[in-house]
Amino acid sequence: MPSKINISATKPVKPPAKKAEAKKKAGQQPVSRDKLDRLGTNAFVRRVADGESMSSIARSLAVGIARVAEWISADAERSARVKLARTRSAEAFADKAGQVLEDVGTGDYFGLAKSKELAHHYRWVSKTRDPRTYGDKQQVGGADDLPPVQMAITGELAVTPSEAYLRMLGKR
Repeated sequence: MPSKINISATKPVKPPAKKAEAKKKAGQQPVSRDKLDRLGTNAFVRRVADGESMSSIARSLAVGIARVAEWISADAERSARVKLARTRSAEAFADKAGQVLEDVGTGDYFGLAKSKELAHHYRWVSKTRDPRTYGDKQQVGGADDLPPVQMAITGELAVTPSEAYLRMLGKR
């Protein structure tokens, strides 16, 4: 015999609460863009050139880093200025690397190790932001504006690549 369940004793099930949908008015800009526009391109570029990271700027404005990237890429001139500022910020990071090493105290092994790691990191940031100035030099030969150094081999030493390969194998 089935047991009877008192339906009135159970609590009614509430439908799940609907999330408040943000209704945008036509032409209304997102809050993040407003915050970035209030900061302005000049101030943003200045902060980047001084070595402040874009994620740090985003945190200070309480906006997402993705919104900062969208704001930058929305204007070609702004994008070019930020790119140039990032390149110029390499000098700020190179200066930080030197300053960290100068400020290390004597007799503090942990402080020395930390300073060396920070200096290494700052040099790496400089290298990635301006590889032409601070990067590893991999060019063989002359200056950037000159053609690569070439060596002319004449006479008996001049061989074709296939001839050199056969000689290497000992077949000639």
